[in-house]
Amino acid sequence: MRRIICLALLALLVLGGACAESDLSDLTLSELYDLRRSVDRRIEELENAGVKPQYESGTYRVGVDMPEGVYVLQDDGAALFPSVLVRADGEDGGEVLNYELVIPTAVMRFMSGSFVTLSDVTAYPFELAPEVGLDEDGAAFEGGYWVGPQIPAGYYRVVPNEKAPLSSYSVYDDVPGAGAHLLKFEVVDEPIELALDRGQYVNMSGCGIQWIQADAP
Repeated sequence: MRRIICLALLALLVLGGACAESDLSDLTLSELYDLRRSVDRRIEELENAGVKPQYESGTYRVGVDMPEGVYVLQDDGAALFPSVLVRADGEDGGEVLNYELVIPTAVMRFMSGSFVTLSDVTAYPFELAPEVGLDEDGAAFEGGYWVGPQIPAGYYRVVPNEKAPLSSYSVYDDVPGAGAHLLKFEVVDEPIELALDRGQYVNMSGCGIQWIQADAP
């Protein structure tokens, strides 16, 4: 497998960029050795990172089975209670660090040493995740969103869903998972305006948000 990866990377390096008009026969022995060392270093980086494009339902130890970092979570579509549970250890009675329903999307930071259980949820490393944010009309619906990386900072209108039994939103100073603090929680029964700053995290249940503008209206 390592040999296959090496050959693939060599092909990309040789056929791309400045090497597009040359092949290996144009390289000196010294240049070939340099190229091989570069490929070996990149292979080692990828192998050590152990990054997968996504993590399906199951239990993972962060730092062993999946890297520490920020993840985008998305429900699998048909489950009644898609969720993520984070414990300090792998025991069933271990301290619960975080629990969140994922309907239909959320963002969470997983810290090394903790155990993450995904139930009917797929986790994507943030840099590899499908794009999540405002639609073409400037709206985002139920779920959790990271202000700045996913939706722009600025002023929004919170719009309750008339069919939902309860409409509410929460604002945190960071994405959950590493000491984020709740800044605001409110139940809404009519549209209201909300200011969101970069780095904050907003979670909506039974409601959505509509972009107004970047500055105070």
